[in-house]
Amino acid sequence: MQTGERPIIFYDGQCGLCQGLVRWVVRCGGGKKFYFAPLGGITYKSLKDDGVEFPQSDSVIFYEKGVCYDRSEAVIRMARYLPIPWSLLAGGRLVPRRWRDNLYDFFARRRRRWFGPADHCMGQEHPPNPVFLP
Repeated sequence: MQTGERPIIFYDGQCGLCQGLVRWVVRCGGGKKFYFAPLGGITYKSLKDDGVEFPQSDSVIFYEKGVCYDRSEAVIRMARYLPIPWSLLAGGRLVPRRWRDNLYDFFARRRRRWFGPADHCMGQEHPPNPVFLP
Protein backbone atom coordinates (compact mmCIF):
# COMPACT_ATOMS: atom_id res chain seq x y z
CA MET A 1 0.00 0.00 0.00
CA GLN A 2 1.37 3.40 -0.96
CA THR A 3 0.64 6.39 1.25
CA GLY A 4 3.35 8.70 -0.01
CA GLU A 5 5.62 10.28 2.55
CA ARG A 6 2.84 11.25 4.95
CA PRO A 7 2.80 9.39 8.26
CA ILE A 8 -0.41 7.60 9.21
CA ILE A 9 -2.06 7.98 12.58
CA PHE A 10 -4.00 4.84 13.42
CA TYR A 11 -6.64 5.39 16.10
CA ASP A 12 -9.39 3.52 17.92
CA GLY A 13 -12.45 4.48 15.90
CA GLN A 14 -14.78 3.60 18.77
CA CYS A 15 -13.05 5.78 21.37
CA GLY A 16 -14.26 9.32 22.01
CA LEU A 17 -10.84 10.49 23.23
CA CYS A 18 -9.04 9.01 20.22
CA GLN A 19 -11.45 10.63 17.79
CA GLY A 20 -11.17 13.90 19.71
CA LEU A 21 -7.39 13.71 19.33
CA VAL A 22 -7.73 13.14 15.58
CA ARG A 23 -10.14 16.09 15.19
CA TRP A 24 -7.77 18.29 17.20
CA VAL A 25 -4.74 17.26 15.10
CA VAL A 26 -6.67 18.03 11.89
CA ARG A 27 -7.66 21.48 13.25
CA CYS A 28 -3.99 22.16 14.14
CA GLY A 29 -2.97 21.62 10.53
CA GLY A 30 -2.29 17.91 10.70
CA GLY A 31 -4.75 17.25 7.88
CA LYS A 32 -2.04 18.45 5.50
CA LYS A 33 0.68 16.37 7.15
CA PHE A 34 -0.92 13.06 8.12
CA TYR A 35 -3.31 10.41 6.98
CA PHE A 36 -5.69 8.95 9.55
CA ALA A 37 -7.04 5.40 9.63
CA PRO A 38 -8.91 3.30 12.18
CA LEU A 39 -7.15 0.42 13.89
CA GLY A 40 -8.37 -2.79 12.30
CA GLY A 41 -9.55 -0.98 9.16
CA ILE A 42 -8.66 -1.82 5.56
CA THR A 43 -5.45 0.26 5.60
CA TYR A 44 -4.29 -1.35 8.85
CA LYS A 45 -5.01 -4.84 7.54
CA SER A 46 -3.34 -4.12 4.19
CA LEU A 47 -0.11 -2.91 5.83
CA LYS A 48 -0.17 -5.85 8.22
CA ASP A 49 -0.55 -8.21 5.23
CA ASP A 50 2.45 -6.45 3.66
CA GLY A 51 4.54 -7.42 6.68
CA VAL A 52 4.31 -4.32 8.87
CA GLU A 53 4.56 -5.37 12.51
CA PHE A 54 2.08 -3.38 14.56
CA PRO A 55 2.47 -3.19 18.33
CA GLN A 56 -0.35 -4.56 20.47
CA SER A 57 -2.29 -1.35 21.01
CA ASP A 58 -5.88 -0.30 21.05
CA SER A 59 -5.46 3.46 21.19
CA VAL A 60 -3.00 5.33 18.91
CA ILE A 61 -0.23 4.11 16.62
CA PHE A 62 1.99 6.44 14.60
CA TYR A 63 3.27 4.83 11.38
CA GLU A 64 6.17 6.59 9.65
CA LYS A 65 8.57 5.29 6.98
CA GLY A 66 7.74 1.67 7.66
CA VAL A 67 8.06 1.89 11.45
CA CYS A 68 5.26 1.87 14.05
CA TYR A 69 5.37 3.84 17.29
CA ASP A 70 2.84 3.51 20.08
CA ARG A 71 1.90 5.05 23.39
CA SER A 72 3.84 8.17 24.40
CA GLU A 73 6.30 7.82 21.51
CA ALA A 74 3.39 8.05 19.05
CA VAL A 75 2.21 11.30 20.65
CA ILE A 76 5.72 12.80 20.65
CA ARG A 77 6.26 11.90 16.99
CA MET A 78 2.91 13.47 16.07
CA ALA A 79 3.81 16.65 17.94
CA ARG A 80 6.95 17.15 15.84
CA TYR A 81 4.76 17.88 12.81
CA LEU A 82 2.43 20.35 14.52
CA PRO A 83 2.95 24.11 14.70
CA ILE A 84 4.24 25.87 17.82
CA PRO A 85 3.17 25.70 20.64
CA TRP A 86 2.05 22.08 20.10
CA SER A 87 5.34 20.97 18.59
CA LEU A 88 6.95 21.74 21.94
CA LEU A 89 5.30 18.56 23.25
CA ALA A 90 8.05 16.72 21.39
CA GLY A 91 10.31 17.90 24.21
CA GLY A 92 8.62 15.18 26.25
CA ARG A 93 11.29 12.91 24.84
CA LEU A 94 13.53 14.27 27.62
CA VAL A 95 11.35 12.44 30.15
CA PRO A 96 12.26 8.76 30.49
CA ARG A 97 10.05 6.63 28.27
CA ARG A 98 8.91 4.44 31.15
CA TRP A 99 7.48 7.48 32.96
CA ARG A 100 5.87 8.81 29.78
CA ASP A 101 4.30 5.44 29.01
CA ASN A 102 3.02 5.08 32.58
CA LEU A 103 1.25 8.43 32.27
CA TYR A 104 -0.06 7.48 28.81
CA ASP A 105 -1.33 4.14 30.16
CA PHE A 106 -3.05 5.89 33.08
CA PHE A 107 -5.18 7.89 30.63
CA ALA A 108 -5.58 5.04 28.15
CA ARG A 109 -7.08 2.74 30.80
CA ARG A 110 -9.65 5.36 31.76
CA ARG A 111 -10.36 6.94 28.38
CA ARG A 112 -13.63 5.14 27.66
CA ARG A 113 -14.99 5.86 31.13
CA TRP A 114 -13.97 9.53 31.08
CA PHE A 115 -14.62 10.38 27.42
CA GLY A 116 -17.15 7.74 26.39
CA PRO A 117 -17.57 6.12 23.00
CA ALA A 118 -17.15 7.90 19.68
CA ASP A 119 -20.28 9.61 18.43
CA HIS A 120 -19.82 8.60 14.78
CA CYS A 121 -17.39 6.91 12.43
CA MET A 122 -14.86 9.47 11.23
CA GLY A 123 -13.92 9.44 7.57
CA GLN A 124 -17.44 8.48 6.53
CA GLU A 125 -18.58 12.06 6.00
CA HIS A 126 -20.06 13.16 2.69
CA PRO A 127 -18.22 14.32 0.76
CA PRO A 128 -15.43 12.12 2.09
CA ASN A 129 -12.33 13.75 3.53
CA PRO A 130 -9.26 12.46 1.61
CA VAL A 131 -7.02 12.45 4.71
CA PHE A 132 -9.09 9.62 6.19
CA LEU A 133 -8.12 6.20 4.90
CA PRO A 134 -10.45 3.21 5.20
